[in-house]
Amino acid sequence: MARISGDEIKINQTVIERCSDLPKSNIWISEASFGLGHINPYLCLLPAGARVLEVGSGSGILLSHIKLNYPELEVQGIEPIGSGFDSLNAYHESLQDIGALIERCGYEDFKSSEKFDLIFLINVFEHLPDWIHFLSFVKSKLIKNGTCFILCPNYGFPYESHFHIPLILNKNITHRVFKNYIEKFEAKQDCSGLWDSLNFVRWSQVKKACIKIGLDCEFDGSVIRQMIDRLDHDKEFHRRHKVMGKIAKVLGKSGLLSLLTQPFFNTVNPYMKLEVSLDMQRDKIL
Repeated sequence: MARISGDEIKINQTVIERCSDLPKSNIWISEASFGLGHINPYLCLLPAGARVLEVGSGSGILLSHIKLNYPELEVQGIEPIGSGFDSLNAYHESLQDIGALIERCGYEDFKSSEKFDLIFLINVFEHLPDWIHFLSFVKSKLIKNGTCFILCPNYGFPYESHFHIPLILNKNITHRVFKNYIEKFEAKQDCSGLWDSLNFVRWSQVKKACIKIGLDCEFDGSVIRQMIDRLDHDKEFHRRHKVMGKIAKVLGKSGLLSLLTQPFFNTVNPYMKLEVSLDMQRDKIL
């Protein structure tokens, strides 16, 4: 698929009205809008009858939008409601009659024998306990010309964006240093278990794993500019990421922002925008 920008597109108004009074609706609507801006152009390229799978549907807002706006596509999602996300049950109940099928399971227990034209994950990949195993799942579930689209933090950059703290060498040491802060944050935000769910995945690791598994993976370095643009037009996102906003200003003034968009600096780009597909050249050789 051609490289596509992440311009903001509004979530279906019916979906918003169903969720507007639910807990943290401003956050979940903001996140769904962000995901839609990146995934919508891919959906536009799919033919009628194409199959789409969202891994980690979260609130179900994005999947419900796709169900309403792309009735010609076969869409479904999987969401186990992991640690720190119990409040999502209310969203699923409010949106269930729209008809977007969300199976309450992890990808490991997803029993469908179908293959998909498009698989996507929006800020989910960093929560997978075994992301390498997931990439093997992707290989088994994509059609020949299918694409898996991934958006997630890159822990090659020393910053943890959920808790807004610097990464000190690794997850364990960072936890020791910020233990009290992390516990207070989870209690205040009602997201117990969030820290434990993070896998601290890095681009360098994903690149090596894809080569080994037999997948082609492209990194769109321009995502850093798109994230900074989001700070300007998404008030909810800016409110939650004031530290990131300050870092962005430093990057812009220093000229480092332009460098981060270049392939050589993908390893330290704070965010990953990945297109994963079957490595057809390797399959031919094998």
